[in-house]
Amino acid sequence: MRHHGSVLVAALVVVGLLGAAPASGADTVVGELLRPSVIRDYGGVQVFSDFDGSAYRLAVRRDGRVERLPVAGSRAPFDVDIGPDRNGRPQLIYTRCKVERPVVDLGTNISSGCDLVVFSLAGGGAERPVRNANTAGGDEFAPTLWKGRIAFARKVKGGGRALVYTRQLAAPRSRPSLRLPGAPGRTSSRGILELDLRGAKLAQIVRFARSAEVRLVDIADRSVRTVSRVGVGEGGQFFAGIGFSGAHLGWALNCLISCEPLSAGIYRYRLSTRKLVRASPPLQLGGAVIGLALFAPDGAYVIDGEPQDGGCGGSLDPLPRRCRMIRSQPLPFNRAAAR
Repeated sequence: MRHHGSVLVAALVVVGLLGAAPASGADTVVGELLRPSVIRDYGGVQVFSDFDGSAYRLAVRRDGRVERLPVAGSRAPFDVDIGPDRNGRPQLIYTRCKVERPVVDLGTNISSGCDLVVFSLAGGGAERPVRNANTAGGDEFAPTLWKGRIAFARKVKGGGRALVYTRQLAAPRSRPSLRLPGAPGRTSSRGILELDLRGAKLAQIVRFARSAEVRLVDIADRSVRTVSRVGVGEGGQFFAGIGFSGAHLGWALNCLISCEPLSAGIYRYRLSTRKLVRASPPLQLGGAVIGLALFAPDGAYVIDGEPQDGGCGGSLDPLPRRCRMIRSQPLPFNRAAAR
């Protein structure tokens, strides 16, 4: 694969604004994006996709500065996660697709010919294909990693079911991946929208024909716990940004019109007690949480957008606004209903 070493920069044109104006109170806008992106966080490093006008670039923010990584761009946002390698150093895992389609309908489309690659942020590295997981007869996507273990989704060509697997990165190719619970039936969409791995727990956002679920899978016994469920319909409801922070699991629920009896917001679930709480996200009127990454049990990075306008919002304005990357103030969580 051709790499672009000159892409590495100290700061981005549209992202990584140091000392930017606060969004509200102590919420701080730390960057802006031309198009929406997911965001993930580990060890004080955030990873996301930055559209430069012609392609998406894989970018990280660390020590308050943003840099585009020296890897080839993509026509679609990167399906990326960040976590520790076996030595605790930040490592990325993401997909490379032969046919890349821009993601529409909030992640329900899937490109084709997709394989997994890893990239170390420890320095001096390059993309490395995950050969013991990639298959010629299927598309691998929604990858996540934690201390040498990965989890990912796969759709076999010609099949309509999204399956979920896990394996050790260093395991020989002859050792099969362990299959975990995934989408239970055939689906024309991705089915598995997001995964996040932490130890022996795998969090999932799963989409069905008429509903979506936040689920927690125990890798040891393959048991599934449904944490939250919402109908998918005219209310424009969708989950986004699943991820762990310590003993908690967090995600966002967006309701473009309504999602009664639930309320839109950032949700946090305590793994030991199953207590569910909710906080209002730092959004402008009409905005939605496109990307979410907890950096603490009461703090989150948020990337906002306006899906009804096809992206960051204001598409009819002479100067459409950009999506904001926001570092929240401590979030005031209050008890919430599960469903």
